[in-house]
Amino acid sequence: MTIELQPDEQRIINDAVRSGEYAKPEDVISDALSAWQKQRTSVGSRGEYVSRAKDLVELFAPLHGLDLDLSRNPSPGRSVDL
Repeated sequence: MTIELQPDEQRIINDAVRSGEYAKPEDVISDALSAWQKQRTSVGSRGEYVSRAKDLVELFAPLHGLDLDLSRNPSPGRSVDL
């Protein structure tokens, strides 16, 4: 089987190999397919695929670097006229 990758996909794979995280490009693809298959077996009630985050850090990881203020805004409460 021959698969043609987009330039950005090739860059991601090459970066993973260059960093030493993977020994060869085939390992990157194999790991990605295993993760996809694992995620795919976790199906929601309506049939959609559900990604299950292990903790809050993993859940909010895609938002890292977006400079979002997720702090709580305490309500001063209602003013009471006496």
